[in-house]
Amino acid sequence: MATTLSRRDEARVYESRYKFLYFAVIFFLVVMVSRLWYLQLYNGKLFRAYAEKNRIWQEKDYAPRGMVFDRNGKLLVDNKLAFDVIVRSQYLPDDETEYEDVIKKLSGFLKISVDDVKSKIAKANDLPLFYPVVIAQDVDRDKVALVESNKVFMPGVDVIVRNKRTYLYGESTAHVIGYIGEVNKSEINKLSTTYDMSNRKLYTGDYIGKFGLEKVWDLELRGYDGAKYVIVDANGRMKSEDESKALFGSLPSAKSEPGRNIILTIDNDLQQIAYKYFKDGNKKGAAIALDPRSGEVLVMVSAPSFDPTVFSGGVTPELLKEVQNSPYRPFYNKTIQDHYSPGSTFKPFVALAALEEGIVDENFKTTCLGRLFFGNRYFHCYKKQGHGTIDFHNGLVRSCDVVFYKLGMKLGVDNIYKYTYQLGLSQKTGIDLPEERPGLIPSSEWKMKRFGIKWMPGEDLSMAIGQGYDLVTPIQLANAYGGIATGVVYRPHVLKRIEDVNGTVIYEPKSEIRHTLDIKPKIRDFLLKALWGVVNEGSGTAWWYRLEGLDMAGKTGTVQLYGITEQDIYKKCENLEETKRHHGWFVGFAPYDKPEIVVAVIAEHSCHGSSGAAPLVRDLVKAYYAKYKFERDKNKPVDEVKSKTENASEKPVGKKEDQEE
Repeated sequence: MATTLSRRDEARVYESRYKFLYFAVIFFLVVMVSRLWYLQLYNGKLFRAYAEKNRIWQEKDYAPRGMVFDRNGKLLVDNKLAFDVIVRSQYLPDDETEYEDVIKKLSGFLKISVDDVKSKIAKANDLPLFYPVVIAQDVDRDKVALVESNKVFMPGVDVIVRNKRTYLYGESTAHVIGYIGEVNKSEINKLSTTYDMSNRKLYTGDYIGKFGLEKVWDLELRGYDGAKYVIVDANGRMKSEDESKALFGSLPSAKSEPGRNIILTIDNDLQQIAYKYFKDGNKKGAAIALDPRSGEVLVMVSAPSFDPTVFSGGVTPELLKEVQNSPYRPFYNKTIQDHYSPGSTFKPFVALAALEEGIVDENFKTTCLGRLFFGNRYFHCYKKQGHGTIDFHNGLVRSCDVVFYKLGMKLGVDNIYKYTYQLGLSQKTGIDLPEERPGLIPSSEWKMKRFGIKWMPGEDLSMAIGQGYDLVTPIQLANAYGGIATGVVYRPHVLKRIEDVNGTVIYEPKSEIRHTLDIKPKIRDFLLKALWGVVNEGSGTAWWYRLEGLDMAGKTGTVQLYGITEQDIYKKCENLEETKRHHGWFVGFAPYDKPEIVVAVIAEHSCHGSSGAAPLVRDLVKAYYAKYKFERDKNKPVDEVKSKTENASEKPVGKKEDQEE
C-alpha cells in the first residue's frame, strides 16, 4: 500500500534543495548591486560623459588656413570664398521614389552622374546623419542659383560657403608651396598621433597638406578649428535650434583660430622670370637660385608643372592618371628630386681636387687633338678638331675634355669623391622640403658594394668630365658652386619665417653651415678667374650670354643621354629626336669674387648648356641686380649701375657653334 507523505514531510524532502536557490538569488543581487556601484558611482562621471557625447555632437567651424608670402611680402596663397553643394542624410526622403527624384534633380543641376551622387553619400555612411556630405566643390554661381531656387523640392540638399585654397601664381610656385587635399583613412591612421598631440584630431572631410611646404608646415598653417554643438536623437538626427534650447538652454561653442602665415625666401619676381622661360618655350627642366651667403632659396622652378588650385579642390581620377603617367613627371620637383649627370659643370670640382692634392699646379699645360686613346678605345673631346696646346685656365674656360681626362687619370676616383663630398655632393642638402634625393658620386668602395667588381681605370676619365655614374640634383650643383666661391656650404632653406595673424614672428630659422672648405686662397682665386673667363673671355663657352660689367662667372655643361646609337653621335644634336637630344647645364654666380646669387639651370633636351640654360641664368642675375644691386655697387651713380645691365657688343673669338657646349 503506497505511503502518502504529509505536506510537512514533503517540505522536509525538498528543504535541502532550497538552499541552492537562496544562494543563487543572493549571488545575483550581489552582482547587480556591485555592477550598479561600478557604473553609477565608481565610473559614473566617465559614462555620463559618454552619454553626453552620444546626444551632443560637435560640428566643426573650420579655421582659415594661413597665407603664404614671398620674401618681399607679395601674397602667393590666399583663401577665397567658394560654394559647396552638400547633402544631410537625415533630411533625405525615406520613400524610395522621392529619394530617387531628389538625386536625379541634384544630378541634373550639377551635371554629374546619379551614380557619383549616390557613391559620395554611401562613402559617408559611418558619419552622423546630420553631417554634411560634400557632393560638389567650388560650384559656379549659375549652379548655385539652380540649387538654391529648387531647395524646396530637394529636402536634405543645401549650399554652404567655405574657404577655398587659392594659389595666385598657379604652376610657377607649385613645387615649392605644394597643395592640400582631403585626408584619407590611411593618412588618418598614420598621422593620428602627431595631430592628436597638437589637439587637432583628423576626421574624414578634413584637408591637410599633401605636398611641398603645405605638407611640411601643415600644423602651423591649419590653425585651430572651432566648433558648435548640436543635440541629436537616438538615430543621430539633429534637433532644431528651438528644441535644443527648450531642452538644454544655449549650447557652448568655440571660435576657430586662423593658421599662421608663412613668409618664404623666394623672390616672386625672379620666380616668374624663370617660370616664363620654361613655359613660353615649352621647355622641360629646372632652375634654382640661392644666396650663397645664407642658403636662402631665391628661385625654385620645375617644368612642366601642375596647377595646385585644381588639385586642392579635388581632382578627377582621369586628370590624376594623366598627370601621373606623363613621361615628363609634372609632380616631380626636378630641383631636388631628379638627378642628372653633371657634364662639364663637374670639371671645376676635378680641377679643385687636382690642385689641392698637388697633382698639377696652375701652370699645367697639355695638348688636345680632339681625342685621347686609353685602354682599348678613344675618349673624344666635344670639339672634334681639338683645342691644340692648351693651358689649365683655358682648359676650364673652353671646357676641353682632354685636359680633364688627363686629370682624372692622375687623380683617381677616390680623390675626386673626397672633394666633391666636401662640397655637398652624393648627399642630401637638407633643404626644408620633403623627398629630396641624394644623387651619387661614386667611389671604389661604392662600386664594390653595389656591383661586386673593382673600379676600372678607364672609368676615371668618364667621371672626370661628369659622365659615367655621376649624378647630381640642380640644388646640389648650385650649393657646391656657392661653396667654391665662398668657402662655405650652407643648408638651403625656403622658409624665411612664420608669423601669427598680427605679424608677430613665431619662428625664424637660422642659417646652418653644412661644410666649411679649407681651399687655399691661391687655388680659389685661380678657379674663380677661370669661371669668370667662361662667361667674359672671348673663347669662353658662355661668352654670348654675358652681362657687361656684372662680373658673372659660371660653367656650361652638356649631358649626352644613354641609349644614343653610334650613328646618332655624328648627327647634329638639333636633328635628333627630342628624347635623344642632350641636356644643357649652366651654373652661374655674381659677382664672381663675392657672390650674392648663384643660379643652376638644367634645360632638358636643349642640346647645349650655353644656348639652352645660360640665357635664363643671365636673365635672373640681371633681374636680381636691377632689383637689389650688389653690395659693392649700391653707392655708385645710377647711370653707372644702369650701364652694367646692358649686353656687350664686342664679338667673341670664333663662331658661336664652335664654342657651344
